[in-house]
Amino acid sequence: MNKGEYAIRGSIVDIFSTVEDQPIRINFDGDDPETIKVFNLDSQISNNSIDTFTLGPATEVIITNEVLKTYKEKCKNVFDHEYMDDIEYDKIINNLPHPSALNILPILFDNVTSLFDLVIGNKNIILSLKNPYTKIHAIRERYKDFYDKIIF
Repeated sequence: MNKGEYAIRGSIVDIFSTVEDQPIRINFDGDDPETIKVFNLDSQISNNSIDTFTLGPATEVIITNEVLKTYKEKCKNVFDHEYMDDIEYDKIINNLPHPSALNILPILFDNVTSLFDLVIGNKNIILSLKNPYTKIHAIRERYKDFYDKIIF
């Protein structure tokens, strides 16, 4: 099971959300959830009970009817007729995940915006998985320690 996938086995539903670190297993009693637990993918053993989890989209590209209409119209102008028989085209028009959908975003959408389009003026952007303020503070402390040692 990969992120973004789910499996239904009788009264058990396994979900691996794209925004969670571990998959969850929901055990149903009829229509009501009885337990929600994280589980180990390898051993399939359910561990800790949880009260909530976050379910994110399985893909970054959300295909709506409007997106399909735009895609079909633009494909006629961009690709030849052979493309219409291609597996990529077939998967996209049937709203199935396809890895190359990210490569053709301008064909899927009328307006494509990047992160840099959202920056107004000459502002700086810091993208980091770590807290940049913690790093800046640590650098400042190293310089302070260094200069404190050389001041007589």
